[in-house]
Amino acid sequence: DMGAALDRIKGVLTTAREFAQAGSGCRIEEVDLIAVVHDARRWAAGELHGIAVQELIDGPFIARADQRLLGQIVLNLVTNAAHAARQLPSPRVRFHVYGSEDIAILSVRDNGPGVPPEIRDKIFEPFFTTRRDQGGTGLGLALCREYAAQMQAQLTLWTAPGRGACFRIHMPAAG
Repeated sequence: DMGAALDRIKGVLTTAREFAQAGSGCRIEEVDLIAVVHDARRWAAGELHGIAVQELIDGPFIARADQRLLGQIVLNLVTNAAHAARQLPSPRVRFHVYGSEDIAILSVRDNGPGVPPEIRDKIFEPFFTTRRDQGGTGLGLALCREYAAQMQAQLTLWTAPGRGACFRIHMPAAG
């Protein structure tokens, strides 16, 4: 137990250090959102085991973003979506890539219980977590929002009780 607690503390400190150094080295380039989805699925394969995963791709979309930061955001969103979806007998996670000439959107949606209204305003605050007893630090979504801001992107949440949650990353489209 002490070893696991030390690992969690080390993880919190590493994440806090990254948060404190935010903004250093953000590199905006053209990023293929379909490749980002496929990478996230590969990196989160263990978390997604036993979960029905769907991809809705409305054409090839290239965004102006930082590939590394965007990958971290999507990986965190997928991990959170998997945890939420596992609360149901038929867990599902859906990736959706869509947009227009000016904006590219990548969303991650689950069919979990949704985010209760009383915590929606807190969900992106540093150190706020609903999974502290499961090792949650409350830094994941705060970092995601910070990373999105560094890339001139926006991270938004849509949720409805019993209908899941959908996190959308709105980025400038390339081209």
